[in-house]
Amino acid sequence: MVRRMVVPVVVSVAVAALSGHAWGIDCEKAGTTSERMICADAELKRLDDALTETYRRAVAALAGDDAAVDALREEERRWLRVSRDPCRERSCLVAAYRLREQELGARIQPGITIDTPLNGWRNSWGETVLYTQEVHYPASSVNAQEDQAESAMIRGRIAARVKARGGMEKPLTLVVNGVPMPLEVDESGAFSRPYAFGSGANGVEVRTEDGSERARVQFFEAYAEKPRPRMRILLSWDTDNTDLDLHVITPDGQHCYYGERVLENGAALDVDVTTGYGPEIFSTPAPQPGAYLVYVNLYGESWDGAEGGDVTVSHVSIVTEENTLDEKMRSYSVPMRFAGDLALVAKFIYP
Repeated sequence: MVRRMVVPVVVSVAVAALSGHAWGIDCEKAGTTSERMICADAELKRLDDALTETYRRAVAALAGDDAAVDALREEERRWLRVSRDPCRERSCLVAAYRLREQELGARIQPGITIDTPLNGWRNSWGETVLYTQEVHYPASSVNAQEDQAESAMIRGRIAARVKARGGMEKPLTLVVNGVPMPLEVDESGAFSRPYAFGSGANGVEVRTEDGSERARVQFFEAYAEKPRPRMRILLSWDTDNTDLDLHVITPDGQHCYYGERVLENGAALDVDVTTGYGPEIFSTPAPQPGAYLVYVNLYGESWDGAEGGDVTVSHVSIVTEENTLDEKMRSYSVPMRFAGDLALVAKFIYP
């Protein structure tokens, strides 16, 4: 009997579906005409190396979104097949690489950019800082007066890709020195609001509602004599087209609210927001000692005639001695339903 031996054969198949800049060209194994042209030209190889890094960053920016990563890889295969590999001239390769660099570069631009304030050190001595904002009824929202100094502003923008996936349906979240508040975005994707920063270290973060995009800056205000709010009481809420109002009774019996925004004792309310979300901020550089009462009133529903009755959750943060070793913050959330609802949110003694 003749025995026949069957020898298993392992066949290696080199798949080049994503050869090229996805991992960079291995010039010892360059197989296509375009790859050999790139490896023989120092400038083309530099473009390929740069695009390799940009591609890597684009993939990293999609971490956690497997479907998006797969879509990017398929897009890459098509670019290699349709745009790069058919090239037979140097100028064609240069144009293909530069266009692809622009396309991928746009994908990894920051989702949120803060234009002001900037990281680092600054001194705002002599600059105009206006605390109260203009109010124009019936629809009043957070705004900045024309002669407000840039040192008292928070400005920036969101990228088109954030807008495209619904990044403007809800306000952004602005966090200043640990205190969160809503931040409206206009139709162009820009945001802007005044803020009275104190001296010393300050931190600003802007993030999307789901936290998938965020930007942070930290700066040191060197103007040591700059008046700083020693007490802030901030009201925000979670619905659009709803008018909530902050009311604060100070120890001397004065009542700070939309009808009396600046008190004789130096306390002030920055704005009366009637269009939803807030924030409204009560602030004072010299809090009187004694008992404070903090109320929230659901003044009314939407100015556009929408029906009432849905629950709106108000959020109140009380911060004293901000940016010092004695800083204290307490937060409250109170549901509101009908026009006229009035809630005593907090009663506290200062100091």
